[in-house]
Order: sequence, then C-alpha cells, then structure tokens
Amino acid sequence: MKKIIFILLMSTLYSTIISAQINTPPENLEEQAQSQECENLIIGTWVGQGNSINYRDVYHSNRTMTDYTEGEVTKTYYWNISTHLTQSGITISKLLMQNTQNTEDEWTYEITALNDDKMVLLYNNGLSFNENIFIKQ
Repeated sequence: MKKIIFILLMSTLYSTIISAQINTPPENLEEQAQSQECENLIIGTWVGQGNSINYRDVYHSNRTMTDYTEGEVTKTYYWNISTHLTQSGITISKLLMQNTQNTEDEWTYEITALNDDKMVLLYNNGLSFNENIFIKQ
C-alpha cells in the first residue's frame, strides 16, 4: 500500500514538473513568437533522412511525440521548445524531450533549421555534435 501511495505521489509530482516546464512562457515577445512558430511547424510526421516511413517521429499538438521503429510504437516523449535571444542577437531554439515512462530518458537538441519540409536537430553527445536531418511527410 505504501508503495502504491509513493508511486501516485511521484507520478503527480512528475506531471506537475513537466507541466510547469512545458507551460513556462519565454521572457520576451520575440522569443515567444519564435517558440510559437517552431511549435506550429514541428507538429506532424517526420522521417529521418535516408529512412523509411517505418522509422518516424510523430509530433502531436498535445506536446507528445510518438517514436515508431519498424512501424511499431517504441517510445513516447513529452516535448517542449524553448527559444532564447543571446546577447549578440542570435536566436537559439532548443527541443527538449522527456520519455513519458522513464524520466531519466531526456534529450536536448538545438534546432538549427525548421520549416514546412525539413527539420535539422543538433545533438551534443559529450564528445562531438551529431546532426539529425528529418523530412516532413
């Protein structure tokens, strides 16, 4: 019984934290407009360049992303886009992902390109930068 109560409390705490992260507005109007534009563009089905539709990521308007491998759902993530204007005037957008079932499975990507047809995500694995190119279906 104590274990069930603990799990329920942790689940509630986790949901509250994710909700706060996802619903935190950017600091200024320019950042807010850029984040909103990215959020609108990311909704849909994306396939990694060179992959088939059986390997796809589907971004939903409820801020979840479903990952498909071999046509089967493998993972679901919460996603959020944060946009910040640097002191030098450069706008940087980041895609933050957290597995809905495993909170330790988190990813942060820099969005280097995002439009109606193409998305380029840059990931720092600690040793080098990996560029992932996706085509919208």
